[in-house]
Amino acid sequence: MNFKKAVVIITAAAIMTGALAGCSQENAGEQAQATAESVAEQQSTKAVEASEVQTTAKAGKKETAENGKTTAVSTSAKSSTTAKGQTTTNGKTTTKKSNTTKKSAPSKKGSKAATTTTTAKQNNGTTAKSTTAKASNEIKINLLKNGNAECKSSNVTVDAPSVFQTDGIVYIEKGGDYVITSSTEEWHGQIVIKLANTESANIRFENVNISTQKANAVKILDTNIKTERSFIETEISSGSSAGDTDNALKDEMKEVSKNEKAPNVDLSFPTGTTSTFTTNSGAASGIIYNESKLTIKGNGTVNLKDNPKKVNNIICSTKSVTFKNVTANLTTSNQGTGSTTSAKGIFSFSKVYVESGTLNINSYGDGIRCEEFNSSGGKTSINSVNSDGIDADDGIIITGGTVNATALNKSCYKVRRVNNQEKIDANDPTVKESDGVTKATHTFKIDGGTVTGEGKNITTVQKASKQASITCRSVKSAGSEEAKKLLQFTIKGDGVNVTSPDKCIKYLYSSPSVNKAKEYTVSSKGYASKKAVFNGTVGDVRIEAV
Repeated sequence: MNFKKAVVIITAAAIMTGALAGCSQENAGEQAQATAESVAEQQSTKAVEASEVQTTAKAGKKETAENGKTTAVSTSAKSSTTAKGQTTTNGKTTTKKSNTTKKSAPSKKGSKAATTTTTAKQNNGTTAKSTTAKASNEIKINLLKNGNAECKSSNVTVDAPSVFQTDGIVYIEKGGDYVITSSTEEWHGQIVIKLANTESANIRFENVNISTQKANAVKILDTNIKTERSFIETEISSGSSAGDTDNALKDEMKEVSKNEKAPNVDLSFPTGTTSTFTTNSGAASGIIYNESKLTIKGNGTVNLKDNPKKVNNIICSTKSVTFKNVTANLTTSNQGTGSTTSAKGIFSFSKVYVESGTLNINSYGDGIRCEEFNSSGGKTSINSVNSDGIDADDGIIITGGTVNATALNKSCYKVRRVNNQEKIDANDPTVKESDGVTKATHTFKIDGGTVTGEGKNITTVQKASKQASITCRSVKSAGSEEAKKLLQFTIKGDGVNVTSPDKCIKYLYSSPSVNKAKEYTVSSKGYASKKAVFNGTVGDVRIEAV
């Protein structure tokens, strides 16, 4: 072999050796990279699996509600989230923006259905949300012909009338939400609600017309009270002085009213509905007899009417009665028994509240007879033919709304303790010191709203009331309260120009327009005008009508 061939062979061998070494290094690099990627992938897989376990534990549950009970149900779908916001579900990867949402949908009392929303925070801060519809707990009662009714719930018992009866009875014996509908134009019977004093019930009436021969169309009883209550069914005999409900309901009702606890009951009348309750009984315990903390509400209308030839109260309650949003029309009979007598619109041993809506009362006796009357909104209109408009033991407190009371033969507004205090101050021996004002709430106070009244008498408005008022009086001579002349009063002044709708002995007007610092003149046709003289926020005007 010559020298040139040897050089060529050696050179080629070197090149091949270098190439083989390069290939070996390249393969080693690729293997090293593959190994690193494999380790990274294994680590990522472990992280994802850990994330799946954590996310499944937190978000893999959803709550379902049935009949008021919540049950946790495990879901099978796994969800994992990478650091880039990619979410893997059952092998599929999607990219979502991180957006944490937290919502709560509380269940409302009396609603048909509610939703329960649960959230689970994932490892990247996003929120997995599961929403399930909450089953309605509302119990349906349908009133049928001939005093019959149907209901599938064990909470309700139906007593159909026997051969010798005309009225059926529906007993609601447990708290909850109920809706009462009717398949007949007029249902003859009684709804009886019997609850423990720890229970609550919402009873919704949808276009129901109930007429009954029993004492009450609706009777609400506290089952914790064991007092004998035969007075509920007692009929008032014609000509009896028991026509005065204070006596007719006897001492038993006063005993019932002393219990501090009571069930909470809402009678609801939905928007667009009109329901009517009528009784043909001569008992005094009311078309609605109540032993609960009662709220009459809804944006619908309820008419409560007594038989014109009977003497019954419309609502008779041992506890408070509250009106919200509803339009309630209460009409007593036009009959009276005894010398002072009376079917009352509302008779309560506790307080009456008007918060909103419209309350119309046309009564032969007191429009409202109660411990205390409160108006914070809505519209109250009362007309009593033969007795007082509002007759309260302790107080009449008006902070808002529109209140009008007409009682041309008695007091349009009467607070007994305040009246007694005035007699005590005048040294009247017929009144005891203990019968006078003893608390700050024993008062007739006007702190807002628009208030008007026409009557033979009006309890003196508290001079420390926040809102000014003007009382007009017909008198024989200056300072006398013995005038019998009925006058129609007109009040004029800064922002005020009003006239009493009727001729009366006394007329009360109060509104935000009345300002005690301004001048107001009161006139009546044929008599000299007088200026209002303010004592505190109460303006007094006396027109001599000889």
